[in-house]
Amino acid sequence: MFLIGQRDDIVHVFRHIDIYLSTYPIGGGLMTQLAAVNKIPILAFADKNISCKHLDALLPYGKYGNEPFTKDNLTSFHQYANRLINDVSFRRQEGTKLQQRLISPELFNRLLYDHYFRLRKIRLYMSLLKWIIRRLRISIWKSKMNICIIVYMNLYLPSNGK
Repeated sequence: MFLIGQRDDIVHVFRHIDIYLSTYPIGGGLMTQLAAVNKIPILAFADKNISCKHLDALLPYGKYGNEPFTKDNLTSFHQYANRLINDVSFRRQEGTKLQQRLISPELFNRLLYDHYFRLRKIRLYMSLLKWIIRRLRISIWKSKMNICIIVYMNLYLPSNGK
């Protein structure tokens, strides 16, 4: 283990390590993602009593997205560490699995697009609803009726962004 201090070339450092040992008690998000990008297996431990403990939530995509890599039991943590240290092919396989958990640029763009346009659609519905309510207040005042308004907003956008 080497303590390297603050580095401006951390991306290059990740290209020369075998295992990334995450910080404890709170794991680092950026370093976890850098490890995954560079196919470096992550050795992470989390206490069951800390709510923001698991780094698994940072890498939820791909076919391995549901497999936890953060250990919350010291025995399994030690066993996993020994296997990563002693088995090079296992270490490479674990690094590759982590890289496959990253969000693809295409999915990121689609989710961002959907989110942005869903917000725009909500704002459009809200402004339309405000306009309707203003008009109804005028009508209610003139007719002195009680009116119940039920509003249904379909916020669905197709996943392809059309």
